[in-house]
Order: sequence, then structure tokens, then C-alpha cells
Amino acid sequence: MNSGAFRSWLGICLLAWALSDVGTGRIEAAAAPQIQSSTPADGATDVPVSTPLILVFDRDMDTLLPAQTALGNLSIQPANLGAQLMGSWGADKRTMTIQLFFGTWPLNATIVWTLNPSGVNSFLQIKAADGTPLPTVSGSFSTGVGALALGSVFPPDGDESVPTNATVTFRFNQPMKTIPLPGGTPPAVRWTGTGLDAAKFQYTWSADARSLSVVYSGGFPLNSLIGWELNPAGAPTILESQSGKALPSSTYSGTFHTAASGACVVENPFAGWGGYGINKRSNFTQTSAADPVESGESGAFVFSAVVESPPLGTPVVGGSVTRPDNSSEALVPSGFFSFYETAASEAELDALDPAGTYSLRFTQTGVPEWVIPMNLKASDTPPIPKIVNFTEAQSVNPAQDFTLRWTSFSNGAEGDLIHVLLYSDQGDVVFQAPEFCIPIPLKPTDTSVVVPAGTLSGNRTYNAELLFGKSFYSSTNTVPKMYGYAYRLRSTSFTVSTGGGTTPTDPAVLSGARILPDGTAAFDLRGTPGKTYSILKADRLDAASWPEVGTVQTDVGGAGVYQTSQALGTAPQFYRATPR
Repeated sequence: MNSGAFRSWLGICLLAWALSDVGTGRIEAAAAPQIQSSTPADGATDVPVSTPLILVFDRDMDTLLPAQTALGNLSIQPANLGAQLMGSWGADKRTMTIQLFFGTWPLNATIVWTLNPSGVNSFLQIKAADGTPLPTVSGSFSTGVGALALGSVFPPDGDESVPTNATVTFRFNQPMKTIPLPGGTPPAVRWTGTGLDAAKFQYTWSADARSLSVVYSGGFPLNSLIGWELNPAGAPTILESQSGKALPSSTYSGTFHTAASGACVVENPFAGWGGYGINKRSNFTQTSAADPVESGESGAFVFSAVVESPPLGTPVVGGSVTRPDNSSEALVPSGFFSFYETAASEAELDALDPAGTYSLRFTQTGVPEWVIPMNLKASDTPPIPKIVNFTEAQSVNPAQDFTLRWTSFSNGAEGDLIHVLLYSDQGDVVFQAPEFCIPIPLKPTDTSVVVPAGTLSGNRTYNAELLFGKSFYSSTNTVPKMYGYAYRLRSTSFTVSTGGGTTPTDPAVLSGARILPDGTAAFDLRGTPGKTYSILKADRLDAASWPEVGTVQTDVGGAGVYQTSQALGTAPQFYRATPR
């Protein structure tokens, strides 16, 4: 199985009980209950880590209270397992099953359990049905090392925009033989990717021999799809545990995509400077080959003024912005000084903040007030950006170069800007232009840009933005150690979709388990937007069968909620979700 393909599950264990008056009568000479059998047996070794602890008593028991560390009638070693344990009674009133809420017993560990340990409250003791308490009783068993497996990998399978200087780390569930790597042809770790040099891979084992860190000297290539496979078929030297168990062959593999500018450093001539400026921005949306329309999102039309102190210079202590009609707005301090004003439409924004001269005023400690005039002309409004090959952009072949085209920035000139941005549904930037590190130049006179082959993944939809910015003020020498700017901006958001490959579906992440007023339970699910997930249920973690009890359809943000159809009882219930 691919290391990135896993199922997320959630155990919900809920217990309710009623407390009633306890009489003062006593049953004389009642024999104490005894444990008739335990599985695993006391002292058992090499126990599979998924095995629950099952205790069978010699008589009917009071099933009102199970064994639970929170009640004090159960103690467990290692102690860090305590908060994860819950016992449940069987229908025969004699069988108690104790298991972990999440995961399994730790590998190669001795588990020591005690029922009714010293000091437990008498009311919370485990008792027979006649009220006679169970005497303190203990047992132990030891787990085995289990099958050798890859526990985790970083970056995770399918990750995008990974820094080119990232360290790839494989974490195994057992100590490994620290064999020299790569180790033969094919090597024990096989890498794929355009332009990779096998001699540049450097391997280091952690002190506990469970983590293998890999560094690619000089950084992975920019904008590249990198693949890996552990113990590929036919490898003469393989990854194996210190006990001699081999990692399964051709089972663990994955890919990640490097960022457009992972290891590049561009010298910033204004490092350590402060800044001041104003922006007037309008946002549009394009969903077809037709013209873009005004965005309906909150904050789509905004006027802003910002002043930020130079980190090592004279601090700014206050400021304001004056409109062409001489109305003034104070700049609010919040780490820097700013004013923001939003409108419901571009027409409303133009009415609030029309063409004319704006004065940005601010004061620095011990310095007279700065008054910076910035003249916004009606002719400074750029055209609305429009993608002219929108239809083509919805069926991009990720294995080939794709040219994104747009209408001309008709009044663009030197000092103005065009910016193209593509990002994943997780918010990772996968392509941008201009990009100085690759490099990808982009001038105001350009009407297209090439997205290189291999930049995008197959069967994905990327959010994208094309922005035109007309500069109407720029200065680096008016205020010491501060640069000034002013832009009239218009941007258009759209999508770019790819074909090819298998549609990726993110594993479900379950959280937020809660009891509702009607006694049913609910929990939250997060996964791939617009996907259907099956909800599976069992009464124990090692159940052979997990029947489907419902489905969850995620919304455009990848979120969903599942609610049980019936109120919960006292027995543990375990849930997990898998993509349909």
C-alpha cells in the first residue's frame, strides 16, 4: 500500500450512569469475585499489538461501572496509555473488554494492568452483582515487535510547493539495520525526477535507528515532481529491521512537488526599511469565456493606507490619510498603522475614494510630520484582466507546457505590474510569475506566460489570479529608510484544471466528537472538497468487519459532519471514514 494512502478513524466511547443512594446493609461472608481467565494470559509474550485485554469473571458482575483509569478502578503501565483506555461489559455480565480508544498497544512493550488498585473509592470499585468488591488483582503481557512498516514520511505523499532544500525523512516502526545507502542497483531507496543526480543524495540514520533522513546536495530542482520507492523489486541490498525483518518490497512509494522558488534567495535592497503607501483594489471573477464580473465576496472592493516603521530606524507614532474632498481618516495602530475601507461594488468604491490627490500623513519620533501627496488620475485605472483561453485552461495536460493568455494591459507602462498566481486547494503556491528564481520575467506589456510541464498535478483544480497594477506614486528617497508606493489594482480570479492521472482524494480527518441533546453523537470530518466518504462502525478496534453506517458529502471547503442515527449506549463505538 502506498505510504500516503491511509484511513483516518475516530473512536467514540461514551458512558452514562445513574448514581443512587447506597444502603448501609452488608452481606456477611460473601465470597469475593475472581478472574476466571484473561486474554492475553498473564505473562504472555509476543502478543499482537491489536489484541484487546479480555477478562472473564467467575460470576455475574455489577456492570454499571466498567474499568476506566478516570474512575481510578483501573491502572495501567506504561502510564501514558491510561487516558486512552476504556473497558466495556459483555451481555453475559461476566466478560470485560479493555482496549485503546486510538491505535494499538506499543510495540515491544510490557503492559501491566491492575483492577481495583489501592486507594480506589469504594463506590467506584469493580464489584460482583451482589456488591462484593473484586480484590486488587494484576496481570501483565508483552507485545511483540510486529511487522516492519514505514510509519511516516515527510514531506507527505502528494505534498505540493515543497522547499527545494527540504530534508526527506522516513520513520519506521522498528529500529533498522543502518546499512550503507543507496545500496546496489536498483538501490534500496529509488528516486525519480527530471535532472536528479544519484550522487547528490546523502543518507543519515537517527540515533535510535528508526529514522532515515535524506538530503539532496544543492537542493532539489525547482518546479519538479520528485518520486521515491523503498525496497523496489530486485534490489540486492534492502531495508530491514535489526531483528532481520525485511520491509515489504514495492509497497512504500510516494511523490512530492517542489516549489517554484524553494532555495533561491533574492537580494532585497530595502531590507530593514519601512514603508508607506495606498492601494485601491477591485476584484473580479471569471467562470467562463465570457467577460469577468464583479466578485461577490466580502472585501472585494477596498481602499487601504498603510505606514510601517523601519525596524532599525525612527519609529512611526501616528498618521492619517486625507481624500481629495479633504475628509480625513486616522491610521489605526496594530503593529503598523493602517486604514481600510470596503465597498459593495466598484462604483461605490469610486464614490467613496475618487480620483484626485490623496495626502498620506505620518509622524516619526522627534521628526516633523511627513505629508506625502499621491495623485490618482482616472486614467490610472487598469483594464479588467480577462483570460482569453479560459476553456483551454480547464483541461490542461500537466505533462506538457501550458500557455496562459490574457487581454492586454492597455495602459501599462514601466513601473506597473502584472502578477499571475496559481495555488492549490490547501493554499500552497504552485506557480507564480514574475518569479526571479527560475527565472520567469513578466512585463506590463506581456499577454501570456508559460506554465512549465510538470508544474501541476493531474486531475486537480487550482485557484488562480491575474492582477494588473497601475502605479501612481513611487519613491525611495523622500523619507529616510522608507519606501513609498501607490497602486490602482484590478484582479480577476479564475480556475485552472488538469486532466491525466488518478483523481486524488485526501484521507479523512475526524475530530470534534460530541453528544447532542437527543443522546445521539456527532463528529466533524475534513477531506477533499466535494467528495463522498463512507462512515464505518465497529464495536472493537480489531473487528474483522466494519459495516458502512452512513456517508458524508464534504462541502466546497472540504468539511462535513456525521451524526449517529440512534442515541448511544454504554458500550464503546468506533468509527472511521474512507473515500467512496
